[in-house]
Amino acid sequence: MFPSAARWYLAAIAVLSLLCIAMQLSIQAYAQKQAKELIRVWSERANVHIDDVRYHLLRNGLVLQGLRIERGSDKVSIKHIFVRANPKLLTSSTPRIGIMDISGFDAEFTSAVNSKIWHQDRDLKQIWQAATSLTVHGGHVNLYLKGKDFPPVELRGLSLHQQLQTSGRTITGSAKLLQGTLNGQWNMATETQKGESSQSKGIIKWHALDASQLTASLALKHIEGHLNGELSWKMAAGDAEKKSLNLQGEIQLDTVSDRETSNPHSLQFNATNTDDLWKIDIAAAAWPLDPWSDTLPMIGGRQLISAQLDSTSHWRGRDGHWKISSDKGLLQDMIYARPDRNQEGNKHSAWYWSRISYAKANIDTDKNRLHLSAINMVDSRLMLQAGKADTIIQADTGDAADKNSPPGLPEKTLAWNIYADHINIRNMMLALTMPQGKVTLEALDGKAQCPKGKPLSFKLHTAAVETSLAPDKNSATSPKWRLRGSAEKDKHGELISASFNVTGTHIPIARLRPLLPLQDDISSPVKLAGDTEFKAKVTVKQGSWQMQGKAAVRDFNLSHGGNSWLAKQVNLQFGPVGMGLDAQKINSIKSQEWQYTAALHPLPPRMPDSTQPETTEVSNPLWWVTTLRKNNTKIGHLVFENGKISIGQQQSIWADQVDFKADTIKIDHWSDISIKGKAGSGDFHFNGKWQALSDEQRFQGKAVLSQATPFFLHNWMTASGMPHLIQGRLSAKLSVNDGHAPDSYQSTVKVQLIQGRTEAETFPSDPMLARTGYNTSDLLQRLDQHTGVITLQYDLAGQWTTQPLNLERLGLSMQAAMHQAVQSVTIAKDKPKPAKTVTEARIRLHDRERLSQNERIRLFSVVRKMRQAPDTIVELRARWSGKKEDSETDAEIQRIRRTQQLIERYMIYRKINSRRIFPVWPTAEDQTDETGSIQVVTKKLPSQKAQVRKPGH
Repeated sequence: MFPSAARWYLAAIAVLSLLCIAMQLSIQAYAQKQAKELIRVWSERANVHIDDVRYHLLRNGLVLQGLRIERGSDKVSIKHIFVRANPKLLTSSTPRIGIMDISGFDAEFTSAVNSKIWHQDRDLKQIWQAATSLTVHGGHVNLYLKGKDFPPVELRGLSLHQQLQTSGRTITGSAKLLQGTLNGQWNMATETQKGESSQSKGIIKWHALDASQLTASLALKHIEGHLNGELSWKMAAGDAEKKSLNLQGEIQLDTVSDRETSNPHSLQFNATNTDDLWKIDIAAAAWPLDPWSDTLPMIGGRQLISAQLDSTSHWRGRDGHWKISSDKGLLQDMIYARPDRNQEGNKHSAWYWSRISYAKANIDTDKNRLHLSAINMVDSRLMLQAGKADTIIQADTGDAADKNSPPGLPEKTLAWNIYADHINIRNMMLALTMPQGKVTLEALDGKAQCPKGKPLSFKLHTAAVETSLAPDKNSATSPKWRLRGSAEKDKHGELISASFNVTGTHIPIARLRPLLPLQDDISSPVKLAGDTEFKAKVTVKQGSWQMQGKAAVRDFNLSHGGNSWLAKQVNLQFGPVGMGLDAQKINSIKSQEWQYTAALHPLPPRMPDSTQPETTEVSNPLWWVTTLRKNNTKIGHLVFENGKISIGQQQSIWADQVDFKADTIKIDHWSDISIKGKAGSGDFHFNGKWQALSDEQRFQGKAVLSQATPFFLHNWMTASGMPHLIQGRLSAKLSVNDGHAPDSYQSTVKVQLIQGRTEAETFPSDPMLARTGYNTSDLLQRLDQHTGVITLQYDLAGQWTTQPLNLERLGLSMQAAMHQAVQSVTIAKDKPKPAKTVTEARIRLHDRERLSQNERIRLFSVVRKMRQAPDTIVELRARWSGKKEDSETDAEIQRIRRTQQLIERYMIYRKINSRRIFPVWPTAEDQTDETGSIQVVTKKLPSQKAQVRKPGH
């Protein structure tokens, strides 16, 4: 037990303690109330909303909760702030704060313009400057660099620490940014009296920032990779609020594609700003320009898609108003394409440069002008599209998009003037894309100039191939080009017109296909081959091209649907041809040593009970007629000399030594035409008129074939199921004139076969059995009535549109005439005695084009005998081994025919008429084991005179 005095002492202490606690509570309550009031007044003045205020008197600490601040479109919210400061000192005009600790910081900053609002906010600025120590934990900030239409740059886990020191203020911070990290430090000098200078400096470093997210936030074109770098700055302020800012830094871009090649992308810069005037030095190494493609000049109606820049440049000016200079630089892998949504179209029209180095570049963004002293282009590819406004420099007013601009252009496109004093070009591919295809000029070297106020001029030629790299045989015949000309452009750089001369040598004609008036039909493609040389003058105006000149094609080959035309050389003179013309003009086409091979069409069927020729089915216009009509092509002269005509295959020659001439070929026009040549060693010719470019091939005039051997018909007779004609002389005449009705014709056909004979073998599939009741051999015997001469003559008429006079109708009419003629034949009861034959000479088979002296002597004795007996003919019968191998058999037949022709030419030269000389095709009956030879056999003809047989008589 305590003594009584002690008990009173303890009671007094207890009472005093309670009184102190009561006083503390009273003072705390009063301080809390006063703090809330002070903060309320301050928050209203500072335009800051605060949910709750707590003041700890003993700790001299103020806790603010639920702060919300809005400045323009910017928003800041803070969950908790601890401030070690007296509320009066915090809210006074000169606040003093010890420690400020912030947590739960969340902010949205939407515009750089709002930064001035924050900077001019005196109340908030004073709080920040007064804090001896300021710390931010776990902050989150969204920076909308280009407004809320674009994704923000997001700072997560933001941590800041500000320490006020005697010499100034130090701020350090870190955050996670764009999947990377951001660290920084900022040193600010202590505020000085007016008239003295102050400065601040700092450094920010970043690592592994996602470049694609950053470009999206800056409204730039997408780019892949990660950004590393740092930025340091110094800022000084002097009299009259004069400020100077210096920035230095480096940015590196790390892309996946470049990690294996060790090709760093870096950008170093040093910038100073004084009185709002910037001076910037930038050193770029393989730096991609892709993100800024919308702000860079357009070229040829195309926009930059990608490029890498190596250069050192100097910038002077203000935002949007720059003068830029660079002594030299290099652009690599630069691609320009049309800014439309059609990616496939972009692919076909894109321009590409592997390397562009330049010297003395000057850019004025106020005047939108770029001037370069020299440009060196290496490995480039330019695609021009005919019919579109391909321009040298695409530009418009700068106020709005051009109404004629391609879809997808930016709403505001700068009009740029680009000039270059000297342009060196190495290995350029130039291509012209048209609806029919693309014409490509490869491996071009040369020079060009694009001076201010003068036309663009250029001189290009195919690069010389180094001897060590050139193939031994093909280097001399590889394609070569040469272009000389100029282009006019307007003040915006758009192409007004161009004119240039182009020369091409050893150009495969297939590469020039889009320029030719030949289009594929639906059923079959057109194939071209040949070596071309040409000279032409080309003009381009408003995207349309026109050309005129001359060309020569060696070893020409055109094939289509089983038909082909070969020529040793074709010469053309043309022009003008191209776009925007009423007609395509070809002045002349001349060909030498040509061969036309047509598809073989067997004899069409016909039933024997028909009394009239069948009406042929009307076919579509020929593919080349359709093309020439579509282009309204006009041809002045066609001259084909020394040609051959084959049916079915090239070896099956029906006619040779053919000369073809035609004048003035155009739509629905009758052209004068003449054809002459030899068929089966007989002469043929046609003189008349031809309507080439009509829906159906119309012609008028007279065609004559004289004394031809029928061997050229072998393939056709085989395809028609008939035996071969192994002997005979065939003559024919066709006369065609206008009919009585409009668009009709009237023709007369006369055919004569002398001493015609077929193979002895009977062909079960012979179509003549079904058509006449007789096979071909018996049919010929019935028609010639043992006279050795068959003559048919008949008339044929019809409409050009419904019954065109083509080979099919002629074949059908011939069948009908033979059928009617054989019905009127009366078989003679007594057969004449076989004619006596005498073998006069034997001529060995020849491999060369010359008879021996002894052979000529033996043949001369035969000639003399025939002169003495005019009713005697001679047959040239073969004796041959007839081996089974096809290749050897063909070679043997060729030797037989060559030898027969030598004999025939010799006798004709000695004035023996060809109608008395009958080569005989070798058959199985002529096989022998002896050495191959030709037997010259004379035969006396019967005295009976042949009669002309007309159908129905």
